[in-house]
Amino acid sequence: MFRRRRLLWFCVGLFVLVALLLWARPADRAAQPLSDADARYFSSLTTTLRSLSGLPCAAIDLDRLDHNLTKAQSALSKNQQLRIVVKSLPSLGLLRYILQKTGSHALMVFHAPQIPLLLRDLSDLGPLDILLGKPAPAEAAHKVMTQHPDAAQRVAWLIDDGSRLASYRDIARQLGQPIKVSIELDVGLHRGGVQTDDELRSLLQQIADAPSQLRFAGFMGYDGHVPHAPGLHKHEAIRTALVDVQTRYQHFVDVAKAARPDWFSPSTDRLVFNSGGSKTLPLYAGLPTVVNDLAMGSGLLRPASFGDDALADFLPALWLAVPVLKKQASPPLPFLDGMWGLFRLWDPNLAVGYFLYGGTWDAPIVYPTGLRAGWFHDGPIRNLLPNQQLLTGSKRVVAEVGSFVILHPREADNFAALSDLYAIRNGQVEAHWQPLSVLN
Repeated sequence: MFRRRRLLWFCVGLFVLVALLLWARPADRAAQPLSDADARYFSSLTTTLRSLSGLPCAAIDLDRLDHNLTKAQSALSKNQQLRIVVKSLPSLGLLRYILQKTGSHALMVFHAPQIPLLLRDLSDLGPLDILLGKPAPAEAAHKVMTQHPDAAQRVAWLIDDGSRLASYRDIARQLGQPIKVSIELDVGLHRGGVQTDDELRSLLQQIADAPSQLRFAGFMGYDGHVPHAPGLHKHEAIRTALVDVQTRYQHFVDVAKAARPDWFSPSTDRLVFNSGGSKTLPLYAGLPTVVNDLAMGSGLLRPASFGDDALADFLPALWLAVPVLKKQASPPLPFLDGMWGLFRLWDPNLAVGYFLYGGTWDAPIVYPTGLRAGWFHDGPIRNLLPNQQLLTGSKRVVAEVGSFVILHPREADNFAALSDLYAIRNGQVEAHWQPLSVLN
């Protein structure tokens, strides 16, 4: 009787285990197809790109980019200008297209050595207005200003404290010409910049004491913390944080105006009060603010990590295309030869292996459906072949050697690592651009 009972419990346990394994068995990812419209879109894109090159490349959908540019501009008031962030859109061809499309001449630069190249190659569009997105070391700024004669006046160099301001004053004395400076404000991000009224007054006094070397160009107060505002009601929390930024910004402007009213005279050059970013610019629509200059970069292409509600009306416009280098049916893996058959029996998405040309690509796969990063990429064992990323899929995945896998990059500037950037409109190549190297 005891043995029968043990056998019964063993059978019940085995049945439960099998039932759980079957219940937990992964579904065939390829059985969840794209919509007909998306399937046609990506099929056309891969066909076009494959006819151009068999190597990894990036593609920008110009129709979608145009849509996003319109959305960005519609959020601006009459006294606000759109400033294009070079770091997130690193291609002279792409920057030229956006500047021409929007009529803007304003750029934000994070890497000072790129400034001479921008002033040289985009000067035919009109006088550029460049604002630094982070303070440049004095040595780097000095080198840029000696390389290009317009760098002192076409660029507003960002100042975060008195020591840096003194260094820039000394550069201006060496060059024998004044330098435009913009003061960084801490409007809540706490990443640097002026935090108190006394700090601001001190910087303004330093500028006033060196009229032949320094000229006040305005403020930059980045609101990058706003999208991360905590709260049970996320939309309310973000809105409150954004309003707090405007209050703090307005306060600093009032302090500066009281200290140096002559700099705010209507007869003087327009002062730039910059803020905003891809995840906040759309929220400025109709918002009372002193900010007259809003920056945007990545959001114009809406990469994968920019799914914020503020960008709900923006369309993904940038894709990475990577060819399949090898295809293996029933792919074995090192040290798992004996067990791999069981894994494949349980998970249909392990039936076929695809090795990509290059990698490891940190981007969601959007086409063809059913592909995912293999075990040697993001599973228990890291990818043994980082230059040939392994993807796996079921037998229903439609991909062959030479066909392209389309990925949606998490950040817009991911394409800077590639050699080719194609601008696509209606399935046809309209332009072939080169990424702007971070080393320029």
